[in-house]
Amino acid sequence: MQPPLPTQSDFHSLVDFFVSCKGLINLDVLSKSDPQCYVYVDKPPHPEMGRTEIIKDSLNPTFVKPFRMEYFFEEEQPLVFKVFDIDDFNNPDAPNGKELLGEARCTIAQVVGSMGQRIELPLRIPGDTRDCGRITITCEEVHETNDFLNFRLSGVKLDKKDFFGKSDPFFTLSRVREDGSFTSTYRSPELKK
Repeated sequence: MQPPLPTQSDFHSLVDFFVSCKGLINLDVLSKSDPQCYVYVDKPPHPEMGRTEIIKDSLNPTFVKPFRMEYFFEEEQPLVFKVFDIDDFNNPDAPNGKELLGEARCTIAQVVGSMGQRIELPLRIPGDTRDCGRITITCEEVHETNDFLNFRLSGVKLDKKDFFGKSDPFFTLSRVREDGSFTSTYRSPELKK
């Protein structure tokens, strides 16, 4: 007896998607927008696949929380990435909790098949002709590991960067991709002083 032939669902891979934006529009009056990116499947019923962390006061955010999805080869998997300005940090899904900064559409295969597995797209607001900035979507196949790394960081005599008061320092961790570029994988909480 021969083993069964593989089916299309047997040809899949787990992929992490990382997002960054440049030149977002500013919808806040006294500060900069507080962006968060959501990703949805771009076919009914449009389920949400995940959302990034909120980055306060940034028009050029680099989000560190990835979207993890299964990529099925030879199957169209359309996505829509929506970037919002979060106004209500406690309840962003409330009716006035967020405002759309822009959206972009692509398929998983477009990102996976692009050079460096990176694609840059314009952000648009339906019915609006403004330049809403750009979104960069990068992906990597997930390779599970049980390796651990322990280290300790400290900062001494850091520059004062705020006009009023002391700076609120934080650090980011990045890893090198196969193409030599860096992907942010962690951002520490700000140390409020």
